[in-house]
Amino acid sequence: MFVPGTQGMRFAAQLVSSVEPQAAGTAGSTQQPGASTEGYPIISVGPSSVDVTSEAGVPFVAALRARGQQSDDAATGGAVTPAPAWVVIPTVGGEPAHPQLVLVDPGPTPVRVTLQLLTQGSGPPPPPVTITLPAGRVAGAPKGFLEQDDRAAVLITADGPIVALGASTSGGAKGLASYGSAIGIPVPADTLASG
Repeated sequence: MFVPGTQGMRFAAQLVSSVEPQAAGTAGSTQQPGASTEGYPIISVGPSSVDVTSEAGVPFVAALRARGQQSDDAATGGAVTPAPAWVVIPTVGGEPAHPQLVLVDPGPTPVRVTLQLLTQGSGPPPPPVTITLPAGRVAGAPKGFLEQDDRAAVLITADGPIVALGASTSGGAKGLASYGSAIGIPVPADTLASG
C-alpha cells in the first residue's frame, strides 16, 4: 500500500475468494501514515482477490506481490474499478505451464461471464466459454480452457461489473519454476459495440 499524500488514512481490506469474504490478515482494518509505503502479508489459497477501500476517501495505490512455488515473486497493480469487459494478457513464461484467470464479482448479484481466447494466426479461435460468477466471490477459468492456447490473451465480457487478473506458474520440470501475474486491462464499452 502506498499513501502518496501527507494525510494518513484508515483503510479496510477484505480477502475475497470462493468462500465468504473475510478480513485480509493484518490489513483487515489498518491506519497508515501519509507519504508512506507498507506491505501487508495475506495468505490465500486458490483464486482470490483483496478488496481495499479508504474509509475517508484518501487516495492510495495498491499493488500485489505474490510468492510463487519456488520463492519467485510476481507483481501487478490493482484495479481502480470493476468493469464489464477486460483483456488479460498471457502470463506464461515457458513450458510446461499452469495458466489461470482470477475472475472477481464484487457485487451483490451473480454475473454471467464469457471467456474468449484471442489466438494468433489465421485459424479459427476455440469456442467461447460462459460461466456464472457467484455474487461477492472469485472463480477461475474452467479446467482446460486456457490450456487450449496458454500464450493467448483472453477477452472477458460480463453482464455486470467484474475484475479480471491472469496468473500462472511455468517452466522447469513440473511447470513451477517461475510465477507470473497481470491485472486485466478494462475494455471501453464503445470498443466492443463497434466490433
